[in-house]
Amino acid sequence: MTDATNMNGPLTPDWSYDCNQVELLDKIQALETTTPAVSINNFSVLQEKHSKDEQDASVHGKLLLDVQTNLRTEMQLRAETEEKLSQGHCASQQSTTQERDQLTEELAECKEYAEKRSKQLEGALAKEKSLNDERKRKMKQFVETKT
Repeated sequence: MTDATNMNGPLTPDWSYDCNQVELLDKIQALETTTPAVSINNFSVLQEKHSKDEQDASVHGKLLLDVQTNLRTEMQLRAETEEKLSQGHCASQQSTTQERDQLTEELAECKEYAEKRSKQLEGALAKEKSLNDERKRKMKQFVETKT
């Protein structure tokens, strides 16, 4: 049997019982020369994988930062919008309160005017009644004197 080989050279020697020391030494040297090549290939593959992992982690980190930034921005916009709505609501409430107070004052003025006018009209009516009563009396006297 001969050495098993792959693309990188022999992997394991063929240990047959009839080989001598020279052949064994040659096989050991062959293994020693191929082992570093395999180790270097493995190291370069590991380096590539590590760099790819670092790139993936970097991309993932950037995406995470972008998402966090977007969330912060959205939260700030919501807070500003709520604050503006709150201020608008407060301003609206203030203006409504002022309008209510103004209407209450106007209503009080209207009531006062209506009561004043009612008293004037009642006074005028009472005066008119007294005048009518006086006319009736005078007319009654006139009619009594004529008859």
